[in-house]
Parts: sequence; C-alpha cells; structure tokens
Amino acid sequence: MTLLRVRLAGGFDTDDAMLCSLLAKSSGRSMLLEGKVAVITGGGRGIGRAIAQRFAAEGAGVLIASRTEAELRKVAREIEEGRGKAAWVTADVSREADCARIISAAEDRLGAVNILVNNAGDYGPVKPIEEISPQEWDHVIAVHLRGAFLLTRLVLPGMYQHHSGAIVNISSLSAKAAFSWSSAYAAAKAGLLGLTRVTAAEAARRGVRVNAIGCSLRR
Repeated sequence: MTLLRVRLAGGFDTDDAMLCSLLAKSSGRSMLLEGKVAVITGGGRGIGRAIAQRFAAEGAGVLIASRTEAELRKVAREIEEGRGKAAWVTADVSREADCARIISAAEDRLGAVNILVNNAGDYGPVKPIEEISPQEWDHVIAVHLRGAFLLTRLVLPGMYQHHSGAIVNISSLSAKAAFSWSSAYAAAKAGLLGLTRVTAAEAARRGVRVNAIGCSLRR
C-alpha cells in the first residue's frame, strides 16, 4: 500500500504526519490514541483491518464494521489477543439505518466516537461506461460516498460538543488519475475528496479535523 500525501482540505499536498506514521509503523507502541474511540468501516480486511490493528496498538478502542461477520470476528480476535480493545457490527454503510446502528454500537460498547475512518468500498464493475447499469453505478456511489456522508453527519454533533475529533476518508489515486473501465469507482472517490474538502472547511472552526488519504496498491 502506498500512502499519498494529504492536506486538511482533502488534497494531496502535505503529510498528515501523525496518521501516516501510525499506518506505516510495523511494530512498537507509543499509545498515541490511548482513551480514544475509533469507528472503522470496511474493517474486516485489507486497509481497514490494518488501520484497526494499528489504532488498537496505539491504545484506541476500535469498532470495526463491514458486511462479513466472519472477517470481523477474526480481526476483533486478533486485536484482543494483542491486548487491544475491539468491537464489531455487521452493516451495509449504504443504508441509513445500518450507519445509525454502527455509531450506536460504538457509543454503547466503547464510548463517544473520537475518530471516524470511512474506508468501506466496492470497486464495482470493471467495464466501459456504456456497459455499466444504473444499478451498478448507484451501488458504488452509495457505498463510497453516501456511506461516508451518512456516518459523518452522525458523528459530527458529538465531536462538535467536545470541540475535538478526526474524520479520515480513504480515497484513491483513481480520484486524481484516469484508469479505463473504472468510472464508477473513480467518480465515487473523486466525490469523496469533494466531500472531504467541504466538511473540513465547515468543521475546522469547531475543532474537528477532516482529511483524505489517497491509497494505491503496489506489489
């Protein structure tokens, strides 16, 4: 995984040093997130799993959410075996009721949410635009963009109340570059950058940081 550069407004210009260092570390504990509660969507595998494990190692209580119970159970068990604190909930972030359930579960089991990582995603159809159905398009946009919107609007009031908090949206190199046969995914990730910029501008004055990280895969 390559972590590109980020800025408060959601671009790729300067390093978010703290977050990037947390994700890049392979060992050691500095407990930078001790006492914090983090919600991580798409936490059952890949980037989401790595973020959950790193945050837990740094002292955060983490709630992971995805659609696959077996994966969530495995990650939560791994975290607990490493003396971390984890909870999980199966959910589809494109559904408003499921997003509400995610936040309620985090608050009930771990406490007020300090960190939200919108990582859930679905690459969607790999084919030319003219062959993509409206249903396929809507699904990809809903998972990436609608889900991030729904969860963000749920956590912001509590963060504003405490005048602190952090929201991290996991975007992609596809938001900035053109790769054939990935229009739905690219549109969703570019939209996520737009959402990040506007939310960052609105939330900064109330003590909440909103950033985007653009990831690409490298063998």
